[in-house]
Amino acid sequence: MTIPTDTDTDTASGLDPVAGTVFEAARAEALEELTGVVGRVKACTALGVSRATYYRRHRRSPAAPRPPRRKRRRPRALDQAEEARSVGAAI
Repeated sequence: MTIPTDTDTDTASGLDPVAGTVFEAARAEALEELTGVVGRVKACTALGVSRATYYRRHRRSPAAPRPPRRKRRRPRALDQAEEARSVGAAI
């Protein structure tokens, strides 16, 4: 593992992508250690990690398949009789 330097920063965002990865790895390791000591909820709260994220990353079963997206139905037009009734009622 190398230590990131100031010259390694991404010029577009001004952030160092390596530092972000190193930070996330350190936070994950700290989370694992704290979980054994104080429990999941308190460890997640202390480190600012969402409990949902913790459980998602430590899932033992495969993710549930998402149901297929339903296509939106276009609204149907009124037939001539309904159109005549709605126009007549508006007058």
